[in-house]
Amino acid sequence: MGDDTTTIDAAELDARCARFFQYSAAHAWDALANLCSPDTVFAQNGHDTDLAGLLAMVDGLTSSGIEYSYSNVRRVVAPEARTVVEQHHVILRRGDGVEATPDACIVMQFDEDGAITRVEEYLDTAALAPLFA
Repeated sequence: MGDDTTTIDAAELDARCARFFQYSAAHAWDALANLCSPDTVFAQNGHDTDLAGLLAMVDGLTSSGIEYSYSNVRRVVAPEARTVVEQHHVILRRGDGVEATPDACIVMQFDEDGAITRVEEYLDTAALAPLFA
């Protein structure tokens, strides 16, 4: 006890965070789930859910014809805290070409084995207005 060392290094935390968003954009849900602990909490603008809730939200989005990807990724890794903070743009595009690109800030926490335990996303929801006009 009292040992603050971690079994996972900065490069692996960085890679796991990158894979999370890669799998999300590709809709590779099983691969994404394998990065997470069974009780991972996903919080979006302060509203907590679990993996099933996250997948239901994303399914509703993509079922409505909106696809998404990520760009302008800026990431800071704090291995001593097993935390990654990422800022990026989420590019959301309807089938008719209408697009919105909100800024997002993600705080991702990991357990000592590298499984994701919490993902907090803060998204500029006002920037989504063009998609629903």
